[in-house]
Amino acid sequence: MQARGDTRGMRESFNTPMSRRHLLTLATGAAGSALVARMFPSSEVGAAEPAPVDMTRRPTEGITRSHRNAIVVLLAGAMSQMDSFDYKPDAPGEFRGPFTGVPTKTGNAVYSELFPKLAEMDDQYALLRAMTVTDSGVHSTAYRNWLQTPDGTHLVTALGRNARQIPYVNAVTPGVFPVFKSEHDSELELSQSIRIEWDEKQKGYIAQSVKITEGLTQERLNDRLSLRGQLDRSSFTNKQTQRVDALRDQALHILNGSALTVLNSMGSSNDKDREAFGDNPYGEIMEFAGRMADPDQGDTRLVVVEAGSFDHHWDVRGRMTEICPQLDQAVAELIRRYSDRVVIAMRGEYGRTPKLNSSWKEGPGRDHWPIHAGILAGPTVEPGTYGQTCKTCRNVTEGEITNKDFSQAFFQATGDIADRRSPLIKGA
Repeated sequence: MQARGDTRGMRESFNTPMSRRHLLTLATGAAGSALVARMFPSSEVGAAEPAPVDMTRRPTEGITRSHRNAIVVLLAGAMSQMDSFDYKPDAPGEFRGPFTGVPTKTGNAVYSELFPKLAEMDDQYALLRAMTVTDSGVHSTAYRNWLQTPDGTHLVTALGRNARQIPYVNAVTPGVFPVFKSEHDSELELSQSIRIEWDEKQKGYIAQSVKITEGLTQERLNDRLSLRGQLDRSSFTNKQTQRVDALRDQALHILNGSALTVLNSMGSSNDKDREAFGDNPYGEIMEFAGRMADPDQGDTRLVVVEAGSFDHHWDVRGRMTEICPQLDQAVAELIRRYSDRVVIAMRGEYGRTPKLNSSWKEGPGRDHWPIHAGILAGPTVEPGTYGQTCKTCRNVTEGEITNKDFSQAFFQATGDIADRRSPLIKGA
C-alpha cells in the first residue's frame, strides 16, 4: 500500500505503463487499500483466478430482505446469571449474592436490581433462562462451541455469505480482552471485518482496520468507481494481479454504500441519542451498532460487540455495579429501536457458580458454571420466558436450551436456515 504523502507515482514518466492496481491505490488512498488488506488475507492472493468482476453489478443482487442483519452482544468473560436475569430472591445469602431483585413487566421472572430497564420490557424479547454448555472451563473453547450454525459453520462465515454491504463489524468495549483477536482463537476471526476498539487517550472508539482518506466523499468515490470501470483489463494476465484487483473491486463496492456514512459518523451521535443509550462507552457503541446493522442505514450483516469483562472471580459487587447499569440502558434502547428489523442476541460463553466463593481478598466472586441466561430478540422471535432453574440456579428443572438449540433459533431468526423449527420463533 502506498503511504500517504508518497509521491513515487507522481514522479513516474507518463510514458511508463501504470498497472490498474497501482492506479487504484493512488485513487482510493487508505480507504480501499486498508480495507482490502483487512478483508482478504495475503494467503488468498495468488489463489485460483477469480471470475471477472462486472462493475455494473451490485454485489447485493440475489440477497433478499429475508436475510436479516444481526447484532450479538457478547458478554465476554461470562456474566453471572444469578446477578442478572435469573435472580433467586429466596436463595440462601451465599447464593443470592449482594444484590436485590426487581420483577419483570410480565411477572414471569425476577432480574437483578442492576437491570431494571430490561426488566420493564421483557415482553419485547425472549429470555433464555436455562442455557447450558458442555465445557465451562476455557473461555475460547466455549466460544467455539456456540459461535456456529448447527452444521458447524462459523457465525461470521454463515452470515457473511449473504451480506449486502460489510459482512462483519467487531467492536470491543473498554476492559475486554478481545477473544476474536487472540492468537489462540485466530481461526475464529475472518478477515472480512472492520474492527473497532476503545482508545483510552482519545476517550472514544477508533476503527482499527480501515482508515477513510480525508475528504473522500460518496460523490468522489462514485467518480473513482466509474474511472475504475473504464480501465482496460485485457493486457493484464498475471493471476496474482487479477486476484488482488478482484478483491479490491469488492472492497470498493463495500465502501460505495451507506455503511461509509455510518462509519464516518461514529462517535458523533446527537444529544437525544446519547441520553437514550447512555453517555458512556456502552451507550456509544450500542448506538453505533444499531445504526450499522439497520438495513436502512449501515446494512452490516453482523455486528459483534464484545462487552464486559464479566470474568468476575472476585469482587462481583463492585465490578457488576460498574458495568451493568450502562449495559442495561444501552441494550434496552437497542432492542426498543431495532428489534423490529434486526436480530439481537445477548449472551456469554457460559455462566458463573451459583454459590459465591470466599477466597479473594478483593471480595467474593463467582467461578465458571455451565448454566447461564441470555436474550434473543427480532422480528420473528416469540417473546417470552424460556427455561427454568432450581431455587439456587444449580440445575435446570425445565426447558434446557443447548448451544445447538440456541443456534437453530438464532439462524432461523436471521433467515439463514429454514429446515428446522425452533419454539423461540413465531409460528413454530
